[in-house]
Amino acid sequence: MLLAAYAVNVLDAIAAEELGKLVLQLRDQGPPVALSGLEDGVLDVLHRTRTFDVIGKGAIFPTQARAIEATHAAAHEGMSESPCPLLEVVARGRFPPS
Repeated sequence: MLLAAYAVNVLDAIAAEELGKLVLQLRDQGPPVALSGLEDGVLDVLHRTRTFDVIGKGAIFPTQARAIEATHAAAHEGMSESPCPLLEVVARGRFPPS
């Protein structure tokens, strides 16, 4: 699951903690969770509240394309979809914003 957060300009400590809880709940259900496009101010709040550590550095990406590339294999484990159209779009550079 990819949470594209380009529109999130402001995040307070309570929202950051709730985001961390949401990510943990989603992970418990199985799918890999990634976040992309977080602005510097939002990242600062995630660090201050230690939510960044809860989410994990390996789940936060600067672009949607990088998040998809990093999580695609785990998200498609056991599936026979070939080729995945999402990777084709990313490879062509058509997955905005990058």
